[in-house]
Amino acid sequence: MNLVLLRFLWRRHRVATLIFGLAPVLIGLIMGLIYPTYARERALIEAMKIVQSTMKFFSQDKLDMFSAKGSFSITFQDPLILVCYALLPALAPIALYAGDRSRGALDVLLASPLGRGEMLRTVAVFQTLQAVWFSTLAYLGALLAAAVAGEWQSITLGTFLPLAVVAFGVTLAFGGLALLTAVHAESRGRANVVFGVLVFTLLALDVVARMWRAGAWLGWFTPLGYLRPANLLTGEAG
Repeated sequence: MNLVLLRFLWRRHRVATLIFGLAPVLIGLIMGLIYPTYARERALIEAMKIVQSTMKFFSQDKLDMFSAKGSFSITFQDPLILVCYALLPALAPIALYAGDRSRGALDVLLASPLGRGEMLRTVAVFQTLQAVWFSTLAYLGALLAAAVAGEWQSITLGTFLPLAVVAFGVTLAFGGLALLTAVHAESRGRANVVFGVLVFTLLALDVVARMWRAGAWLGWFTPLGYLRPANLLTGEAG
């Protein structure tokens, strides 16, 4: 690993990394604020078909999404969060490999004593740190929601910890795919297109696996298929 390159990656992507990290915290804060009203108006909400479909998508009929556990797990599986799992770890490799290659800057970097293997390891370390950052904030966002809603009686510090571990793995998995795409792409534009199609396909597979019972096996082919908060929170998965 090269510390100089690691500091460069942080300087280049620090703003985006910080902004991505705010997403689960803000979602947790919003959920904590609306949860009391959300719980009181349960009967009205359940009567809305679109809400029923949404709850089924997230709960998989195994977790009460109107409960504290179900509601606050949204910081791990909100659609915006699902996209963040893929985009955050893709920033560094696509900018460094695909982007700098098309501008000719990568050739200058490779002409230095920095080797390809060292560069690859440094990017992987940076992605790992991003995964730790994002999964930790998703975890803290869920705890923040519980604190704001006053639901500590049903939430412990370990309640959402398994979700944070899986979220870390999902982020790393997408990071590996982004790194593989960026290394072989001729330009940043091509890398963005290829990775975008790949992410869309994996997201679509996850949606199909969630909504189509007979096609649940498709979830094994996407990193998001391993993120099932309902299973983890109800003890059906370890």
